[in-house]
Amino acid sequence: MEDQLSPMRAEMQGGENVFYDQGSEDPPVEGEEDPFGAAVDEGAGEGGAGAQDDPDAVFDVDGAGAGEVAAAEDDPFGGALDAKDAGDITTMAPPADGPYAKWEEEHKKLLEERLQAAREKKEKNLEEAESALIKFDEKRGADKEKMHEDNLADEKEKRAQIEKLFKSGENDWEKVCKMLSLKADSNRKVDRFRKLLATLKVEGTYAKSKREGKA
Repeated sequence: MEDQLSPMRAEMQGGENVFYDQGSEDPPVEGEEDPFGAAVDEGAGEGGAGAQDDPDAVFDVDGAGAGEVAAAEDDPFGGALDAKDAGDITTMAPPADGPYAKWEEEHKKLLEERLQAAREKKEKNLEEAESALIKFDEKRGADKEKMHEDNLADEKEKRAQIEKLFKSGENDWEKVCKMLSLKADSNRKVDRFRKLLATLKVEGTYAKSKREGKA
């Protein structure tokens, strides 16, 4: 039995591997170099196990500070953002003889002129208002004085008429008619009252003449 299997075993050991899948990856070849093996071995030699865990140490081929130098060279703002975050950045003042300074000076002059014009206008308005108030008070005082004098004159005249009326020999209703106004008024209905006074005036005059005739 062993003699029958020996040729088959020898054929399998000397020939190709019949169980190898042609569609899979290539089998590892003895002696093929690992592309990262040298870096890993060098890191293991210098730093031991800690160098193998640090990815920057594996790819840092230019030296220890090459990454920091490259980052500083690639910064287009030259570290201005870092200075701003730290509070060390300062704003650049515009030039003293530039167009902005000229515009600012003209604008300041314009504002001062407007302020001065507003003050002058305010003072003028105050003076005019004070003058108008004085004139108004003077005119109002003169009108009140004139009205008071006119009222006194009218009252004096009315009193003289009343005294003269009561001293005359006319009847009482005739005196009342002279004291009252019997003119027609469109705003008030006084027609009946006027007729009544006229009747009383006539009757009073008739009664007085009758009494005087008997006497």
